[in-house]
Amino acid sequence: MIVTFSMESNLSTNTLVFYAYSILFVFLIFVLGLKFKVNKEQYIYFLDAVIIVSLISASYALVFCPEQIAAALGASNAYGNELSSFFVSSHEYGLYMGASIIGCFFGLQSFPSKRKKTFYIIALIVLVPNLLMTFSRTSIYSTAIFFLFYVFSLKKKRLKILILLASFVFIFLCFTWSPLNSLLENLFAKGSAGRDSLYAYALEYYADYSPIEMLFGSGIERVRADFETALDHGSVHCAYLQILLYFGAIGLIWLLFCLVAALILYCKLKKMNRQWAWNFICLLIWCACIMLTNTTVIFTSPVDSYFLTVFAWIIPRYVCNAIRLNDFQKE
Repeated sequence: MIVTFSMESNLSTNTLVFYAYSILFVFLIFVLGLKFKVNKEQYIYFLDAVIIVSLISASYALVFCPEQIAAALGASNAYGNELSSFFVSSHEYGLYMGASIIGCFFGLQSFPSKRKKTFYIIALIVLVPNLLMTFSRTSIYSTAIFFLFYVFSLKKKRLKILILLASFVFIFLCFTWSPLNSLLENLFAKGSAGRDSLYAYALEYYADYSPIEMLFGSGIERVRADFETALDHGSVHCAYLQILLYFGAIGLIWLLFCLVAALILYCKLKKMNRQWAWNFICLLIWCACIMLTNTTVIFTSPVDSYFLTVFAWIIPRYVCNAIRLNDFQKE
């Protein structure tokens, strides 16, 4: 990043923050925080907090944004009818909805009390429709992929049966309840031609780089300016391509290294705690899928990127530290 920083033509405040934040954040996580631990009780508190924030945002949407909900349910087109509550965009709202749904699944498998189990089930009933009403394909598809891997990783038969039964009810409603049927039709009808052209242009743009630029990228300011001029888009809507353009092959290798290193860590953890190892493997798949069709990049400064990094990468790593040291679940 320092090499790329030296090649920046102009330096805005946002660009300076991007570089400083990423370098500082990585130092804090990989150096100062390398041995931090999060036990089971702390992790469930964290997940509950995320779920509560999402429920508050859903309640806000119901009270103060009924026109958004009505537009989403009665829309004939997904574009312009997305539900976002008090978040900046429907994508960010969808990210929180997806994370909270995952939090509910993890909470349900942690042997909760009847009262807590009821809380998670009610939360799922609220959160799933809100996720669909965002029309955020990235969040919806990523959460669906997480769900497929997660269900088959479960050893608790009662929970697996409960989730499969709920899935059957949901699928049944998809075909028989017209508002839900309409939501899904609009979601699948939402075209991807815009992203296709962005991806094609990004690959052509990278092919024109000099050998040094192919290794280290051409910097943030130049890429944003050129894309704004050529396509009226400042980003590529793919984290991997965005990092390739910003920081070159070395930057992309670093991003992939973070994902692969986490996967190896979770695979090693299976000998000590199979279910939580699989939980985090499924969560990592969710994270990787989100970055595939969106410019939300772990270890970068935008607020959605920060949330994704903390939720899907940092906290699970600290939970792994606790499991490895037999300090995860207090007797």
